[in-house]
Amino acid sequence: MKKLKLVHILTDISAEREISSINQLMNITEYGIEYTQRINEIYDGDDWSKTNPLSGSDISGYSKGHYGAFQSTKSAFLEEFTEDLDALVICECDCILSIELEDFAKIINRGVDFCNKHSIKYMSLGDTHVRGELQSIAYELDDEFEEFQITTKVILTHCIIIPRHALDYFTYAFNNFPWDTTDVWFNEAIWRSGVSSHAITKKPVAFQHAGFSLIDQMWKDLQ
Repeated sequence: MKKLKLVHILTDISAEREISSINQLMNITEYGIEYTQRINEIYDGDDWSKTNPLSGSDISGYSKGHYGAFQSTKSAFLEEFTEDLDALVICECDCILSIELEDFAKIINRGVDFCNKHSIKYMSLGDTHVRGELQSIAYELDDEFEEFQITTKVILTHCIIIPRHALDYFTYAFNNFPWDTTDVWFNEAIWRSGVSSHAITKKPVAFQHAGFSLIDQMWKDLQ
């Protein structure tokens, strides 16, 4: 049995999308995966404007919401990924599933096996497309794991898996690299590790619930 933990990053637990996400994910413990919530206050500082993003992008395209979301992921990883875990699953507050929870747990377990087999540091259970445009192009498949593909780019981080063999590297990266939007940061950090491969499900099993985005300060529905 693998020892796995799902960390649920939350902010406004009275919002419909967060209630829906919690109701779907909290019972993952029934399938042998630890579940923990991290409820963060909305970030309202100015540190985000003092450091250039890891990707080197123009800071004017960012906001304090992007910085707050990144810091939430960073602290979740550094504080929740203990040495005894085989993998950490991080879900954002608007993560909802398109499959039954038991099947989701199976996908997580197989995803960890896939990452271990191919030395993948980072896997998304989200969509290969964003607003109808292909973002994660498959360049390697595996007949043993037909539900996954290896890619060089992952957009969106509402449901990700980080296996144990990536713990040391991402601990170093979070402690030494500048911040960025979370998905861009992971892409850039992996590239800086000397590889360019990530993994993603061929068909998404986790989506973002429609609702008011605290990052963009607007209603968003990517579906």
